[in-house]
Amino acid sequence: QTVDAGLPAPVNILSLTTLRELLRLSLPIVVSQGAFAVMVFTDRLFMSYIDATHIAAALGGGVAAFFCFSLFMGLITYGNAMVAQYFGAGQLAKCPVVATQGMLIALGSAPLLLVIALFGGNAFALIGHDPAQVPLEQIYFSILMVGSVFTLLKASLACYFAGIGRTRVVMVADLLACAVNVPLSWALIFGKFGFPKLGIAGAALGT
Repeated sequence: QTVDAGLPAPVNILSLTTLRELLRLSLPIVVSQGAFAVMVFTDRLFMSYIDATHIAAALGGGVAAFFCFSLFMGLITYGNAMVAQYFGAGQLAKCPVVATQGMLIALGSAPLLLVIALFGGNAFALIGHDPAQVPLEQIYFSILMVGSVFTLLKASLACYFAGIGRTRVVMVADLLACAVNVPLSWALIFGKFGFPKLGIAGAALGT
């Protein structure tokens, strides 16, 4: 009756083919998010071996850093939808253009992010954080902010590969990052394998 009425036939959105395609694209992203969660967890775990003040400083400094570059992260990660749209429409030449624009946004944000890295840490004392915690937060925050440009560049490339359906590339990159981050942070925090003992600064540098 639907066809006779000139209306499009109903689509079975729960077909096995659709589910397989969805899982093929989404499972690597789930693994990628899991790898990021492992890196965050191990940073907090290693800080717990020092004292509770270091745990609180890593949490406060990390949340503050993410807040400060989240605007640029939001602009860049919107490229995921744009790349997917151009890819689906067959306009393949526009896909790398979106990624390039994302990287330009990341590089263009660098001066502001560096200014925030230099002076933003003063906010911890102004909002009444524990005086013993403030210098640790400032160290962790400042190093993460300096490195945030690389985080934004990575996000731009990740959006490109996810947009063209190659989410496994993103997964492999994140798993490699996790495999490097965890032992490197441990070595930098506690001074292992010839590295200096840097404490919370080592956690930030490893990340």
